[in-house]
Amino acid sequence: MTNIEGIIEKLSERGTSKEDFIEKIDLLNNLAHDIRKKEPEKTISISEVVLNTSGKIGYKKGTAFAVFHRAMANDLLGNFPEAASGYEESVALFKELDDEFCVARATRGIGKAYRKQYKNSQAIEHFEKSAAMFKQMGETDHYGETISDIADAYHFMNEYASALEYYLKTIEIFTELGNKSKISIVYNRIAVINMHLEEVDEALEYYHKSVELKRELGDKTNEALSLMNIGLIFHNKENYEDALKYFHQAYSINKEIGEKVNGSLCLINIANTLTKQGKFEESEKDLDEAKTIIEASRDKNFKAHLYMAYANLYMHKKEFYEAIHFVNDAMALAEEIELKDLIMDCCKLYSECYSGLTDYEKAHEYFKKYYDLKSEIFNKEMYEKIKNLQYKYERETALKEAETQKKRGEELEKALKKVEELNDDLRKINEEKNTFMALVAHDLKNPLNAVLGYAQLVKSNPEFSVEEFKEMFNDIDISARIMTELITNYLEFTTIEAGKVELDMREADISKVAKYVIDSFGSRAKAKDISLEYLCIPAEAMIKADKNALTQILDNLVSNAIKFSPAGKKVDVLIERIEETVRCTIKDEGPGVSEEEMNQLFKKFSRLSAKPTAGESSTGLGLSITKKLTEDMKGKVWCESIDGKGASFILEFPAL
Repeated sequence: MTNIEGIIEKLSERGTSKEDFIEKIDLLNNLAHDIRKKEPEKTISISEVVLNTSGKIGYKKGTAFAVFHRAMANDLLGNFPEAASGYEESVALFKELDDEFCVARATRGIGKAYRKQYKNSQAIEHFEKSAAMFKQMGETDHYGETISDIADAYHFMNEYASALEYYLKTIEIFTELGNKSKISIVYNRIAVINMHLEEVDEALEYYHKSVELKRELGDKTNEALSLMNIGLIFHNKENYEDALKYFHQAYSINKEIGEKVNGSLCLINIANTLTKQGKFEESEKDLDEAKTIIEASRDKNFKAHLYMAYANLYMHKKEFYEAIHFVNDAMALAEEIELKDLIMDCCKLYSECYSGLTDYEKAHEYFKKYYDLKSEIFNKEMYEKIKNLQYKYERETALKEAETQKKRGEELEKALKKVEELNDDLRKINEEKNTFMALVAHDLKNPLNAVLGYAQLVKSNPEFSVEEFKEMFNDIDISARIMTELITNYLEFTTIEAGKVELDMREADISKVAKYVIDSFGSRAKAKDISLEYLCIPAEAMIKADKNALTQILDNLVSNAIKFSPAGKKVDVLIERIEETVRCTIKDEGPGVSEEEMNQLFKKFSRLSAKPTAGESSTGLGLSITKKLTEDMKGKVWCESIDGKGASFILEFPAL
């Protein structure tokens, strides 16, 4: 034990010089740093002594480190507002001393204190400042840890694409440093993201890589965490026996190393699984044991999950009012710490409880909230960005490995170059296939979930009012139409890409085809109060084309013009003969296309910033299909637009 009183007595001795006091202050500051984790209260006591003495002799360095160490101790004691304030004070003091490294450390400390108060946006702001300073100083290890902090903050905010981007950057940094411990932790967190996205195979792959590294390093704490998360995957797949096996393995390790809080999380997961198996008494016993540990902690996230586990138990026991009481507690904490995925789970449990109480109006209300929040968190753009990031990471990793191999000899370098050339087309095809499959799965997930959700509500609760049934069936009808349109587009795309479309090229009057397409969109345009204007300057406009393909091209372009036009606007279709060509122009008064996005317009899976104005679906394939079919019929298609002033899509074919 540290003899604080003895040190204070030495400091108060008379007859010592200023240099002697400075030496003792530095000694005390070093001591405070060394004991901060095991004895944070004594660290604060030492820091107060140092502050008092440094102030008397005007020793600014002693003051700066004392404030910093006191902030670190408050952080460890859970006094996060005091810690943040102390770190901010130490930043100012270190700046006066021109100590850039300590400024960066204290700035990171501010971020960590905000992070622990669930003020993640403020935390990210300070982490980014700290990371920039560490990078400029060449402090790669500290830079990597701060990048990981940023990733964790985004992860907690359910911004999974941003979190993954920073996690992959962290892996790159720690791979260069050879820091397997940090890599194993990041693997676990990437696995959690994939688990949220229901990418089970990817999640298991990262979990197993994490466990392997942790066992190699003897890191029992994080090994147990990965095992628990693997158990969650099996729980979600309703494989409860395997889930319990992994949960118990994780719990045994935590008990062995004295990790009480992590052990209590294992108990919560065990209890949730037992609840699913109908073993209510065993479940409640485990929750009560976890409660004694978690309620003594200050972690609101863990408390919220504990209350949700109790709510889930009582809901399955059909004690719905008791369940709602616990959901209320969980929701209050989830909203306080802005944990969107937990708020979403609370809404779902509310819906199930009110359904059990035959309060179908509230059940419907909370199901809508659950569905809307799920759509917000797991949106299409985020899903696509994550897939692209993972592909980019895997490709860059492979290229770096190839680069390492190249250095081993000229012959190997030539061979790898040849293999790279041979595989380039294959990689592109594989990338397109992965993107295609991801889009198919994700585009169908939301409307399908809506149909299934309403079907379950109707099946279990036949006593809805006529108005409620009409509203739900209208939503089901909209979801079914969206799925039909998506599937049709995807099937057309795969057929065209596979080269299975045989064009029947004959003389065709494009004016008649255009008139037919425009008439077919009359009701849709009227519903949006959009005026469809058609003008054909020649009486006939004969070209050589496949009539079905031509109809599909014009259908895509007119559909897009209506889809992206605000209500009350106009869509013009003009057919004219220009020298030896026939030109068809479809002009709208929508948002137009920016110069930056013009190059992406006709590419496969292209998703631009403009969105349909009435919630219509958009696969990003229509214009790609249009371009392919047009060029296959010896035609041209392009776009002319001024951003914000509408767009004109122009078709041109050789005239007959």
